[in-house]
Amino acid sequence: MAEYQYSNQYEREETQKYEGIYTTKEIELNQKLQQLCSHEPPDLVAIEALLKQGADPLGPTVLYGWDLLEHIYGDTVVCDSQDSNSIYLPQLTELFLKYGMDVGKPRIPYDNSNSISPLRHFAHTTNENAIFALKMLLDYGLSAD
Repeated sequence: MAEYQYSNQYEREETQKYEGIYTTKEIELNQKLQQLCSHEPPDLVAIEALLKQGADPLGPTVLYGWDLLEHIYGDTVVCDSQDSNSIYLPQLTELFLKYGMDVGKPRIPYDNSNSISPLRHFAHTTNENAIFALKMLLDYGLSAD
C-alpha cells in the first residue's frame, strides 16, 4: 500500500493518533455501510447484515487522513437526511443503536480538536424526523454538552 501523503503537519498530528484503530476489514464494512445508507430507500436488511458483521456507524471509511475523523452517521446519514427530511433517519438511528452504536464512547472520540459529535450535525435541523432521531440519541446517552 502506498504511504498516505499528509497535506500539512497539523493534519498529521491530528489524525495519526487514530490510525490503526480500525482494521482494513472494518473499513471495508464501513465503506459498504456508507454506500447503503446514502440511498433512499436504504436497504435495511443489507444494512443490518453489515452491522451484524461489525460495521460501525460512528466509524470512518478510510485508514488515513482527515476523513479518518469523519463518521458515517454524521456525514452520510444525518446530513443527507436533513436536506430531504428523510423518513428513514429514525429507522436507521434505531437500527444502529440496536446493534451497539455507542454515542457516549465512540472508538474515535469527538471533541473540539477532531471528529464532530453527532449533536453538531443536528444543530440547524428543523425537520421532524431529524428531531426524533436526535431525541433517540440523547435517550441513549449522547451528551448535550
